[in-house]
Amino acid sequence: MKELDQAVEGLKGAVDGLSSGSALMILREGWNERLGGVRGYCAHLEGAMKKVAVDIHENEVQTEKSFRR
Repeated sequence: MKELDQAVEGLKGAVDGLSSGSALMILREGWNERLGGVRGYCAHLEGAMKKVAVDIHENEVQTEKSFRR
Protein backbone atom coordinates (compact mmCIF):
# COMPACT_ATOMS: atom_id res chain seq x y z
CA MET A 1 0.00 0.00 0.00
CA LYS A 2 2.79 2.38 0.91
CA GLU A 3 4.65 1.73 -2.34
CA LEU A 4 1.46 2.15 -4.35
CA ASP A 5 0.70 5.46 -2.63
CA GLN A 6 4.24 6.70 -3.21
CA ALA A 7 4.14 5.77 -6.89
CA VAL A 8 0.83 7.56 -7.39
CA GLU A 9 1.99 10.65 -5.48
CA GLY A 10 4.94 10.96 -7.83
CA LEU A 11 2.64 10.92 -10.85
CA LYS A 12 -0.10 13.24 -9.62
CA GLY A 13 1.28 16.47 -11.03
CA ALA A 14 2.47 14.84 -14.24
CA VAL A 15 -0.95 13.45 -15.21
CA ASP A 16 -3.22 16.26 -14.00
CA GLY A 17 -5.80 17.05 -16.66
CA LEU A 18 -5.27 13.81 -18.57
CA SER A 19 -7.96 11.16 -18.68
CA SER A 20 -5.30 8.63 -17.73
CA GLY A 21 -4.75 10.59 -14.51
CA SER A 22 -8.35 10.18 -13.38
CA ALA A 23 -8.29 6.52 -14.40
CA LEU A 24 -5.14 6.06 -12.34
CA MET A 25 -6.82 7.59 -9.29
CA ILE A 26 -9.87 5.34 -9.73
CA LEU A 27 -7.61 2.29 -9.94
CA ARG A 28 -5.71 3.42 -6.87
CA GLU A 29 -8.93 3.78 -4.87
CA GLY A 30 -10.05 0.31 -5.98
CA TRP A 31 -6.74 -1.25 -4.96
CA ASN A 32 -6.80 0.56 -1.63
CA GLU A 33 -10.26 -0.88 -0.94
CA ARG A 34 -9.27 -4.39 -2.00
CA LEU A 35 -6.01 -4.44 -0.09
CA GLY A 36 -7.72 -2.97 2.98
CA GLY A 37 -10.28 -5.76 2.80
CA VAL A 38 -7.56 -8.38 2.54
CA ARG A 39 -5.76 -6.85 5.52
CA GLY A 40 -8.94 -6.99 7.60
CA TYR A 41 -9.66 -10.58 6.59
CA CYS A 42 -6.10 -11.64 7.42
CA ALA A 43 -6.41 -10.03 10.85
CA HIS A 44 -9.64 -11.98 11.41
CA LEU A 45 -8.00 -15.23 10.30
CA GLU A 46 -5.02 -14.64 12.57
CA GLY A 47 -7.27 -14.50 15.62
CA ALA A 48 -9.31 -17.49 14.54
CA MET A 49 -6.22 -19.58 13.79
CA LYS A 50 -4.64 -18.73 17.14
CA LYS A 51 -7.81 -19.89 18.88
CA VAL A 52 -7.76 -23.16 16.94
CA ALA A 53 -4.10 -23.68 17.85
CA VAL A 54 -4.90 -23.22 21.54
CA ASP A 55 -7.87 -25.59 21.29
CA ILE A 56 -5.77 -28.24 19.54
CA HIS A 57 -3.00 -27.90 22.12
CA GLU A 58 -5.47 -28.27 24.99
CA ASN A 59 -6.96 -31.33 23.31
CA GLU A 60 -3.50 -32.86 22.89
CA VAL A 61 -2.71 -32.28 26.57
CA GLN A 62 -5.97 -33.94 27.62
CA THR A 63 -5.38 -36.87 25.27
CA GLU A 64 -1.87 -37.37 26.63
CA LYS A 65 -3.19 -37.30 30.22
CA SER A 66 -5.82 -39.91 29.37
CA PHE A 67 -3.12 -42.35 28.22
CA ARG A 68 -1.17 -41.92 31.45
CA ARG A 69 -4.02 -43.10 33.66
